[in-house]
Amino acid sequence: MTGTKGSMAYPHLLRAERRFLGLVGDLPPRTDAEAAPIETIEIHRRGAGAALKRMLSCTGRMQGGLLFGTRDEGTLVVGFATPAGVRPWLQGANPLEIDAAYVLGWTDCLRDAYSITPGERPVEWIGNWIAYPDSRLHSPHEDLPWITAGAAQGLCDEEHPLLFCGWDESTLGMAAYLFDHAARSPVPVDVAWQVP
Repeated sequence: MTGTKGSMAYPHLLRAERRFLGLVGDLPPRTDAEAAPIETIEIHRRGAGAALKRMLSCTGRMQGGLLFGTRDEGTLVVGFATPAGVRPWLQGANPLEIDAAYVLGWTDCLRDAYSITPGERPVEWIGNWIAYPDSRLHSPHEDLPWITAGAAQGLCDEEHPLLFCGWDESTLGMAAYLFDHAARSPVPVDVAWQVP
């Protein structure tokens, strides 16, 4: 199935389109590099990193949101971090709650703005992030229920991480996990700052 946006043709449906619109189609063939297990998540300092720091300034409640980027072999490159939706649209304090229209809007915007080379994989929704009410990084033991819930909701799997962010002293700290459904357990993933 091919989607068309303006004058550009997209060879496959993006994750948000499959999840929220219920569209089905053939997944694009994966190269060996794309089939490699994810080993590292790189956070773009001026994009996603700056956005996460701004969102951490809002303390007093659980927060969550979306990560957008691309895959480069065994590395996910996160260029953008957003909230999960506009606060009044979201029902409660669940940081894994997502507004479908918001995700689809960001997906369309970023695909059109940053995926301009024919044949190039588009920027898309590649994961989610969570921050605790005190905006501090917590222990893996405290992260585990959220990882399990994210996996049950189809938000966290072998290719889509759940990133926890918070202040560790005066530094932005991050911990990321994938979820191995076969082993029914989280898999920690290295997080690094992308070198400009």
